Amino acid sequence: MGDVVLLGAGASMDAGIPGAFDMTRQIANRFEKLNPRLKHVLNFVMGGLLFDAGQRNNNPLECGINVEALFNAIQLLGERHTLEASPFIGSWHHQIDEFDKEQRRGLFSSRDITKEIYKTVADQLCDALDHYPAFDSRRIDEAARRFIQDAMRSYDPRRAFSSSHASGIGDAVEKYLQSVSNKWRREIRNASPHSNIGEKLERLIEDGKDRPGGGEVFKTVNNSMIAMLRDIVLIKDRSKVDYLRPLVRCPSVAAIVSLNYDNAIELACESEQIACETGIDEWSNDGTLPPIGQPNVTSLLKLHGSIDWVMENVKPEEDRPLAGRRYRRATVTEVESGKYYPALIFGQRNKLTADGPFLDLFAAFRESLAKAATLTVVGYSFGDDHINAYIAQWLNADSSRVMRIINGKRFPEGGTDFGRKLARIAERSPHRIQLFKKYAAEGIDDVFVRGVVVL
Repeated sequence: MGDVVLLGAGASMDAGIPGAFDMTRQIANRFEKLNPRLKHVLNFVMGGLLFDAGQRNNNPLECGINVEALFNAIQLLGERHTLEASPFIGSWHHQIDEFDKEQRRGLFSSRDITKEIYKTVADQLCDALDHYPAFDSRRIDEAARRFIQDAMRSYDPRRAFSSSHASGIGDAVEKYLQSVSNKWRREIRNASPHSNIGEKLERLIEDGKDRPGGGEVFKTVNNSMIAMLRDIVLIKDRSKVDYLRPLVRCPSVAAIVSLNYDNAIELACESEQIACETGIDEWSNDGTLPPIGQPNVTSLLKLHGSIDWVMENVKPEEDRPLAGRRYRRATVTEVESGKYYPALIFGQRNKLTADGPFLDLFAAFRESLAKAATLTVVGYSFGDDHINAYIAQWLNADSSRVMRIINGKRFPEGGTDFGRKLARIAERSPHRIQLFKKYAAEGIDDVFVRGVVVL
């Protein structure tokens, strides 16, 4: 099987994509225009990360904040109540709980109180009156009919049209209405509407209080950051990725593995008119990835997802009885409108998630690496422990394997311990690790176009 190329954030910088630290700055600048509460949350988390850098004896003014670390911290705070260690943590920083309170509509007003009192009294009156209709025509007719029947039994023509007859009917009706009125008064008196007003006012006060949240404010910040990433890392100008075209047309490269969210390799393949296979369509259909290294196809493993991937929930069907998820590439319309939610993963805790194709992509990366004689790393700072473990296993397993590192003039300054170890090996054993202290465009040209070899 052919060689493997691993791309980190530095591989896309020549295409105009900011690096991991500059990306954090751009996101922070965009939050300046958002809700002040969300901006405060982001600033608080960034301040915590810088404080942690100072505790580890790093200069926080120089080290900056890796966007991956920022996403990881935000997501962890949003899910802190679900962590295994949560039962053993007495309290988080008080400001975290303040941010995370579910903000209600605020203190109630005098208008709210009046409205509740009026509604309570009105409800009680209506309940009382409903039992005794005011004008039951049947009962009034019955009273008048009884009076007329009694009068006919003692009929006296001389008094047939006297006023006493009319007043007698009126007396009967009046007697009925007085009876109803007395029952109304007793019912209203017994209803005691004030007994429910206290309960309603207590509920009104409680509804006006802020309540402990479930991480929603941090999840909102996380979603806002992802929406910003879509604008920051989505490349639309194909000419910006011309320097990557040697990678996709190199016949010795079996797989390109990317830790980035951008669409740089996809555009380079379009320019070369080469099929680019990410495997998400096949994985969504049957849960497997296509073979790596097919002829005339660039196998692209995007271990952390892609800014132009969309995740959709799939309902159970007769031939697929369990609900699941499908991943696909966003349509041109979705990309232009920005109305989609990218399928991405961040942070160390999420890299091995069983949700989606990511575990299978990692397995495919490890399988491809095991069969490769050469690994070329472009713009990766060696900050991911999972990736580093795979590289270490691969390099130690066979002394004939060669690793090429293209990573800027300052590498490994300010990098990780693993990166510094590799740099030391490169100094004493250049036949094992070849170090090109150049940025992506120049380094790719040296290795894949001019065939430069470090002696």
